[in-house]
Amino acid sequence: MKNLVKWFGIIALIAVFGLSMAACNDDSGSGSGGGGGGSAGLVGTRWNYVITEGGITVTVYYTFTANRFSYGETFSYGGGAHSEGGTYSFNGKSGTLIFDDGDKVSFTVNGNKLTTYARKGKNEKDTVFTRQ
Repeated sequence: MKNLVKWFGIIALIAVFGLSMAACNDDSGSGSGGGGGGSAGLVGTRWNYVITEGGITVTVYYTFTANRFSYGETFSYGGGAHSEGGTYSFNGKSGTLIFDDGDKVSFTVNGNKLTTYARKGKNEKDTVFTRQ
């Protein structure tokens, strides 16, 4: 009888453990950041786009924290660096960058590539950044 109670106790523990694992929500890779929020998939990442012309290399980059992004440019000759930032929303595949001046840029993420899409009426092109 004692062995029977012992086995029921072990089975009950296994059932509780199994059900608690099944109830866990695995948020890896997903993310929704409404209202300036971020996504675990972007937090702490840096994305670069490198242009070399006339012996000068320009690195354009985005970095992401939980609530904000930074955008900047650095130059191989060491001068003229530029940076700005804002908030963003991201649903795990696509999102919107909302610059502090109100400009908005749509983007998508696919693997190690982040693509920003040209804004209408701007002298821009779609740009593919690589995760660093």
